[in-house]
Amino acid sequence: MVARDIARSLSEDTAKRLWAKIDKRTPEACWEWKGTKNLGYGRLSVGGRPIKATHLVLIFDGRPRENNLYALHSCDNRACCNPAHLSWGTHQQNMAERDERNKYDRNPRRGEGKSQAKLTAAKVKLIRRSALQGTQLAKLLGVHTATISDVRRGVTWRHVR
Repeated sequence: MVARDIARSLSEDTAKRLWAKIDKRTPEACWEWKGTKNLGYGRLSVGGRPIKATHLVLIFDGRPRENNLYALHSCDNRACCNPAHLSWGTHQQNMAERDERNKYDRNPRRGEGKSQAKLTAAKVKLIRRSALQGTQLAKLLGVHTATISDVRRGVTWRHVR
């Protein structure tokens, strides 16, 4: 959806829905997005299409998006929607800021180091040794059967022996 189409479809209702999902308790701090997220970035459906909340915040702040620019965060918080922390910029500017602030994780976390990990190395070893069926293990460990299958086939947790 191009900027002019977004601007046309923005309404008072969209603004109300947007601001209702933002925690603005402290004016100078990050305003956390409390709605749906994708990769940590807030999302709001506008005209049936998902739009980044930061883009909408900047547009409602009187700064329309031009030339497919990115919403850059001076605070490095993907969930932040404080317009004082946001500006439009190019992909190159975004990457330069990332590198300048040393935010690029050249050694991504694996296994338990990932915040969304549901398993531990000990549970992975149990999965591999167990004679139980995948459905039984999944129920026991509180994960999906696909997770058990991925571990057993070596798709995930390959670093655990």
